[in-house]
Amino acid sequence: MKKKITIVIMAIALLSAGAVGIDQAYAYFTTYAQASGSQEVTLGDETTIKEELVDGNKEVTLTNKATSKQAVYVRARAFAGSEIAAALEYTGTGWNKGEGDWYYYSKPLLPGETAEPLLIEVNGRPADEETLLFKVTVVYESVPAVQNGEDADGNILYEPAEWSKGGEQ
Repeated sequence: MKKKITIVIMAIALLSAGAVGIDQAYAYFTTYAQASGSQEVTLGDETTIKEELVDGNKEVTLTNKATSKQAVYVRARAFAGSEIAAALEYTGTGWNKGEGDWYYYSKPLLPGETAEPLLIEVNGRPADEETLLFKVTVVYESVPAVQNGEDADGNILYEPAEWSKGGEQ
């Protein structure tokens, strides 16, 4: 009986000693270990944004650069300082205001298609524009368009996949 108790105590001692060293070994390997070689990772199709300044305002154009046949829906939103954000005005054919301050393009973009430009104007600027420097940052998102049957002419009908809620405020 004494021998069994001694073996159990020794086993517990060994396991405890090993457990203490695991954290240090894990920390070493996550800090100093490196992988070698490289492999390009493609996570899906690409949607690009092009921003141009037109008369002091931003003109945003979104393009579906998909290499597959995947259509996408797009939305855009501008961010600026609190003094400027209230003065932003969005205009563009096919663009509609949705939840939050997001503007949604009304139809899906097929691969290679470009949305109509979205113009973001800054109205109500101070009289002395040279003393006030500000940035207007445009953020966009795209989601895959889900096929939802066909119309009478045989054209595919689409609906957007669910938008993320991370951008909503």
